[in-house]
Amino acid sequence: MNILYVTSEAVPFCKTGGLADVAGSLPQALAANGDRVSVILPLYERVKDKWGEQLHFEKWTFVRLAWRSVYCGLFSLERDGVTWYFVDNETYFRRSELYGYYDDGERFAFFSRAVTELLHKRMTEIVQGVATAYRCTAEITFSDYCPCMVVDKPLAENAMDYMTELLGKGAMDMTALTGGKPGGGSEDFAFVSHEVPTVSMFLTAGNANEGYTYGQHHPKVKFDDSVLFEGSAAYAYMALRWLQEHK
Repeated sequence: MNILYVTSEAVPFCKTGGLADVAGSLPQALAANGDRVSVILPLYERVKDKWGEQLHFEKWTFVRLAWRSVYCGLFSLERDGVTWYFVDNETYFRRSELYGYYDDGERFAFFSRAVTELLHKRMTEIVQGVATAYRCTAEITFSDYCPCMVVDKPLAENAMDYMTELLGKGAMDMTALTGGKPGGGSEDFAFVSHEVPTVSMFLTAGNANEGYTYGQHHPKVKFDDSVLFEGSAAYAYMALRWLQEHK
C-alpha cells in the first residue's frame, strides 16, 4: 500500500508536542510492515540547518495562493524506510520557531495548497505517462469533494426482502461490521446515488478469526473465494426480482 502522511511536525526533524512523536514513529512502523510510506512537512529553518546537506532537491513550482503565485520548492530524504518530503518557502518557514506568528494562517494555507497542487501534478504525470505507454492520451480532472451516499429507502426495502428470500433471515444484518451504526457515508459511487436510486450491499469474505486481517485496499488482502457465488447470485436475483415487480 502507498501511504502519504501530511503533517506540520515530525521527529526527528522538528517537534513541539505529541503530534511529532506519532507522525515520526507511525510511518516507520508501517514501512517495516512492508508498506510504501512517505511523509510531507514544511522545510523549517531548524530542519534545513541540521539536515540540509542530506536533502535531495526534487523540483520547484509556483503555488496559487489567493491572488498571488508563490514559490514552492520540494526536497526529499530517505530515512528508516520512509521517504520524507519537505515543502520549501523561506518567507513562510525560514523562522526560528514552528508556530506562534501573526501569519500562521497564511503559512499553513500555503502548505496545504502546496501539498494539494504537488499531488495533482504528480498524479497527472503518472496518468499521462501510462497513457503515452499505450500510445493514447488521457485527461485527468480533480474534484474538491465527494458527496454523501444517498440510499433510496424503497430500493433498500426491496433489497432486504429479496436477500432474505435468497439467503435467509439476517443476510442483510450489518451489525457485525458497523456496530449498529450507519456506515458508507461517502465513496465513489455516492456520485451515482445522486443521479439514480441506489442501495449499497456488502459481501463479507472472511474475518480476522479466519486469518483475513487486511482491508480490501491493502496489498496483503486475502479473500474467501468460496463466497463469490453468493455475491453473483445476489446481484442477479436483486435485478430479476426488481424487474419482476417493476415492469
